[in-house]
Amino acid sequence: EDIFPDFDKPDVLELNNTVVWSLSTGATFALLTLRLRQAHSRFWEGTTLLHQMQGEWFESASCLLAFSARAKLTKPEEVRIFRQTLIRLMSFLHGAALEEIKRDSEVSYGVLDVWGLDKKCIEILKENKNLYGFDRVQVLLHLIQNLMTAGFHSKILSIDAPILSRVYQTLSRGMVNFLNAEKITDTMFPFPFAQLCAIFILFHTLFTPFFIVSLITNKTFATIGTIVPVFGICCLNFTAEEIEMPYGDDPNDLPLEEMQKSFNSGLLMLLRETSDHVPQVPLSRRKPWAELFQSVVEEEEVSQGGCCGQRCGRQSRNTVHPGHPGRSPGKHFEDKVLGHNTSYRSDDLALLSRRSISRKQQQQQGLAPDDVVVQTGP
Repeated sequence: EDIFPDFDKPDVLELNNTVVWSLSTGATFALLTLRLRQAHSRFWEGTTLLHQMQGEWFESASCLLAFSARAKLTKPEEVRIFRQTLIRLMSFLHGAALEEIKRDSEVSYGVLDVWGLDKKCIEILKENKNLYGFDRVQVLLHLIQNLMTAGFHSKILSIDAPILSRVYQTLSRGMVNFLNAEKITDTMFPFPFAQLCAIFILFHTLFTPFFIVSLITNKTFATIGTIVPVFGICCLNFTAEEIEMPYGDDPNDLPLEEMQKSFNSGLLMLLRETSDHVPQVPLSRRKPWAELFQSVVEEEEVSQGGCCGQRCGRQSRNTVHPGHPGRSPGKHFEDKVLGHNTSYRSDDLALLSRRSISRKQQQQQGLAPDDVVVQTGP
């Protein structure tokens, strides 16, 4: 008996057409799925790195302005010059980083009064960029570090050196995030892989109508069966092409101009005189520890719909609880934690244990529970 199939038979031809089309479609979808996964990973990594870079550099600027607040009493003019210079350099640094990432010399991002810098600084920036081709971001980062070091030695930054070193570290982390974001721009999606996907899509588009016609005789269903898989594959490929480079001018690319505006807005906020205000609680609004703790307990009970399944609302400690007559909300909370109700959380038990310890300490000192504010750790 012949072991080879007879390809002249219609059922054998139909089976082979089905298998061939399924294999080609599966291979095409596998390639496009891999490309789409890589494109999504590049897009998500790109936006994550830019936000981390912005956060690190904003934190650096915020710390430096906070460290210089004390020196305003003795050196107000020097502090003002230091802050004005720092804000301009930080805005220029962020804008130059976005410009370098996008690699578009025709696009410039808004910078806070860069021409307000001294003439020598502007000449250095122009010379390093235009004459020698140095990276402007690296030059600006070095200038900011020079400004920080000079401010520390001139006592404008009245802070200890180990604490100031943290600002150098945040600047460094922001620079690392910038270089990682620039890596996405420098490293394009592999060209051979993209061409392989295009070839598979081309063959799939050309041969799908013939396979569908050999399987489906109805013209309407054959048309639908041809359009749907081809359209789906093309959509996957176009989606991957759209998001694999997040730094561009397409509608789905990252809003770099808005990010620069947001960074400039944060810097302007730091430059306001009110930003040096030290928050505090007036003496008339201070509350004892027990009252603050009770407010937290009542808020949790309200958010959970009441500790007995009923909405308790804001009640005083001496108010009778509706679920347990004769017991106040605070007493009911203690009963719940001590075991009368087994549906408690570990953080509730920790809060109650600290509360019990604080009461014992106050009783040993002969004080009422609400006379002093007990400082407890987190």
